[in-house]
Amino acid sequence: MVFDYLPEEEKVYWLNYLVRMEVFHENMARRAETVDDSTGMHPRRCALLKEANLFYKDFYATAKSALSPLVSKDAMLDAKVLNFDYKGIGTFSFNYLIRDWAVKPAYQEEVITKSIVQKLVDLELDCSAATALFLGCGTGKYAVNLAPNYKQVEAFDASVLMIWCIERLQQLKTWEVLRKVERNCRKIEDTVERVRLEMTTSELDTIASKVHFFVADALKLPFKPNTIQHIHSIYFTDVLPLHQLYDRIIDYLLVEEGVFIHFGPLEYFFNNSQEMLTAEEVRLFFAQKGYRILCDEFLETKHLFNPNSMRHRVYENWFFIAQKPVASKTAALNVDSCLSLNSSINLQKTAVLNQGAPIEYEYSIALDEAAYQLPEVVYEMLLHCNGSTSINRILEVLELQDIAKEEQRQLLFILQELLDAKMIKI
Repeated sequence: MVFDYLPEEEKVYWLNYLVRMEVFHENMARRAETVDDSTGMHPRRCALLKEANLFYKDFYATAKSALSPLVSKDAMLDAKVLNFDYKGIGTFSFNYLIRDWAVKPAYQEEVITKSIVQKLVDLELDCSAATALFLGCGTGKYAVNLAPNYKQVEAFDASVLMIWCIERLQQLKTWEVLRKVERNCRKIEDTVERVRLEMTTSELDTIASKVHFFVADALKLPFKPNTIQHIHSIYFTDVLPLHQLYDRIIDYLLVEEGVFIHFGPLEYFFNNSQEMLTAEEVRLFFAQKGYRILCDEFLETKHLFNPNSMRHRVYENWFFIAQKPVASKTAALNVDSCLSLNSSINLQKTAVLNQGAPIEYEYSIALDEAAYQLPEVVYEMLLHCNGSTSINRILEVLELQDIAKEEQRQLLFILQELLDAKMIKI
């Protein structure tokens, strides 16, 4: 169960969220019991909205009942936990669940899934032994649709409820849900859409054998460098600035000749206009990094289409595939090399208290989930790595220029390991 492996502070956050949403929809259902004749609202519409709000209330109550036993009273009262920074933890929308798993024909699958599968075939990209990663997978349909092409699929989302709904539908197999349509309705009955969701036996088998769904922050993924063959970014590329997406995910995780597959618009969900790049700028960015552009075209789809509404969006989606180059071997270090720390490095000096003994220190360097313990001398050297000071000069500053050649080789060996692990760069 997705709730089981959440950190305590996130369990508290989601429990509070579920309680708030349950109470909110209960209150909305009560409001719908009374018709104000002056508004022109029909009693039938009131009844429909009450029914829908009670369904929403029960949905959040069901999730709450699964999570409540996992949250201790002490955690609920812990000020540190309650002050947890919730940025980046997604909420939930039924629109995506219905888009993905409604029994009716999936309008987006007809374009997106088929286009990606056909392009992989046309490009002769063999997926049979590959691991694919789906960024911001939502309720997971694209990951499931494309999984038969791969050996293994990893798919994550920041929203716990998105992943919980996948698990819920796996258990139920079929699930009738209600969706409120509060604007742009033609008829009273259009106010509430009744939708049957379904996971087929084939889809259930695919998930069981190939797909691992999990909750994660995109910038803190639990994978080692150079371990993913294909990264799919379907309606996700515009969630993060490109330099973060590239440095921390795409180039960091892809193997040589691995591919990054983007499908969607570039709406951008942040405020820095300098980072809201055009498709042309994104393409140039990858080309300058040595990536080979395999696909660059536009395909139109409806977005979160609802036939009961008089309004929907149409996206001119950018379909873009870039392939990571085969890199030459990492440059061999020597005493004239100038090093700098990679972005997002965490360099730490931690005191170790031993009763009755002098304070000792441990030294470490970490990037996401990868971490290394360091000798003190290497830690001190890294503090001086600014991109313009040579290793030889750093040794002079630390008064180590006269160390034995074997000791110097050992230091260069450790630094080379950190360079290969992308902790540092030349």
